[in-house]
Amino acid sequence: RLLDKPNSQRYASAVIVLVGSLVSWVAEPLQSIADSHLLGYQYGQRNGDVVAEFINYQFNFLLNFLSGQTLSAVRTKSRDFVRKLLHRKQKFLLPGASLVHAQTIALMEGLEAEVEVIKALTFPSWDQIANSSKHEDFNFIFSSHQYIRSFMFKQYHDLPQDGLLNHITTKKSTIRPLFFCGIFFEGLVSFNLARRSNGEEHRRKGEAALDFMKNWSGRNTWNFENKYLVLEAEKMNITGFHERAAQLYEDAIRSAHEHKFLHEEALASELAATFFYEQGLSQKSNVFFHHSIQCYKKWGALAVAKRVEKDVQNKFGPG
Repeated sequence: RLLDKPNSQRYASAVIVLVGSLVSWVAEPLQSIADSHLLGYQYGQRNGDVVAEFINYQFNFLLNFLSGQTLSAVRTKSRDFVRKLLHRKQKFLLPGASLVHAQTIALMEGLEAEVEVIKALTFPSWDQIANSSKHEDFNFIFSSHQYIRSFMFKQYHDLPQDGLLNHITTKKSTIRPLFFCGIFFEGLVSFNLARRSNGEEHRRKGEAALDFMKNWSGRNTWNFENKYLVLEAEKMNITGFHERAAQLYEDAIRSAHEHKFLHEEALASELAATFFYEQGLSQKSNVFFHHSIQCYKKWGALAVAKRVEKDVQNKFGPG
């Protein structure tokens, strides 16, 4: 409606920045919002709104990443964008863009992958990015990426001390797509740690993330249903309701597939495989493990697929 007014097209790029990042995710699929930001980028180019142009482009590849689009495409977009920012010595968007780029490299090549150097421009490393800004908003951004990274590689050191959801709630910060995805992964990490240590604090964090996803799943099935289902499955697994957990894992995989979240179909399949293995259902577990590996590879997360393959070999032996 804002853009229907006369002479309003000059503001189109800025309007899409605000609506796409703060409002649309409540009702629209993330994939659709990513497309809207690409349109906002094009409006910004056309109208000379450089700031909105750049922000829309960053949100486009960020949402492509969060919605499970091919990592190679996200890596190319984020690399070219970071290179442009470094060349222009623009620091405003650099930390967030660099995080997406570094995250895609890790998922594709592993945590030890070297930073890129293109035409004498050295891209910042993960540790350099972590210390690049003291702004509170950036702390939420980094924490979200840290939870994703921790779960994907099953490395749980250096987690945010107070937790992401608790910190966002305490500060009454505006929820954005990256934050609710970070909360989802915080829930996965917390339930995983609770299962390992039987820790009540980890379980509470997992249940808080579950409640958050359940609330939003009732408002936006597309973006939240599969996330809610897999967290509910994890809770049922921990509390001993194994029959219910089995159904929820399979429902989560189906929902992720239907709503085109390939990476979340992969992780739900991996969690289901681990669950069925622990229940003594080796053949069924093996099927889910291999589906998970296929999805991770299709996404482009070859380093994550390799981690799962190693886990399968440890459980079932080579071949």
